[in-house]
Amino acid sequence: MDTAIAVKGFIVNDEGELLVLQRASTDVQEPGDWEIPGGRLDAGEHPELGLKREIEEETGIEVEVICPLGTDHFT
Repeated sequence: MDTAIAVKGFIVNDEGELLVLQRASTDVQEPGDWEIPGGRLDAGEHPELGLKREIEEETGIEVEVICPLGTDHFT
């Protein structure tokens, strides 16, 4: 079984607003659901760099990772 590591990030602007994205209606997983941006890391990729990459790929926004909040393990 392949193992993948995923990262997600809370993006809050200067006004305290949280960015959430809606999945496309054609998405295979949970179409139309709302979520915070993120995605899977590439093999050997540092989590903070992967999070920055995923957020930029999904939103076009360059972010600064301030502090990790926590980790979860799931299958």
